[in-house]
Amino acid sequence: MMARKNLSKSRFDKYSTERLWLRETARLLKLFIPKYKIIGVRETVDLVNQKPGLVVADMRSKLEFDNMSSNGYHNLGHIKNAVNFADANSLETYLKNKPKTTPVLIYIGFGSQMKGMKGMSEVDPSSVSKKLVSEGYANVYFLYNGLYSIVWASGNVESCKDAKSILVD
Repeated sequence: MMARKNLSKSRFDKYSTERLWLRETARLLKLFIPKYKIIGVRETVDLVNQKPGLVVADMRSKLEFDNMSSNGYHNLGHIKNAVNFADANSLETYLKNKPKTTPVLIYIGFGSQMKGMKGMSEVDPSSVSKKLVSEGYANVYFLYNGLYSIVWASGNVESCKDAKSILVD
């Protein structure tokens, strides 16, 4: 009889410990996994073509947006219907009168890992995405590796050839 009691208690302790571990893991994941959606080329093409009311936020410099950068490789055009924003504040002002359910796609020219390099965008799109989510926007999308990835894939990846259809200039 005594052995059964100890066995039951040890099972309970193990179950309780596992539940605590799972609860703590879930809490940590909520802290570190972004609430915005990180998407690639295929998802971006589908989003632009299928999401009505999508706000496409180009966070590059005005010169890059207008294809007038002195660095020719920065002149990539832009995604159709994109609006150029110099910083997060100008994007927030633009979104101020829009519902929090408005889908927003945020991108820069190259991946955010290039941020801070000479001639690269100073805007951190992941920080902009986090800020929008913290303000209650529910449909925020961040284009991983930036516009360059779309331009490159449209010419080099068979399943992404249709990406040319969302590029302008």
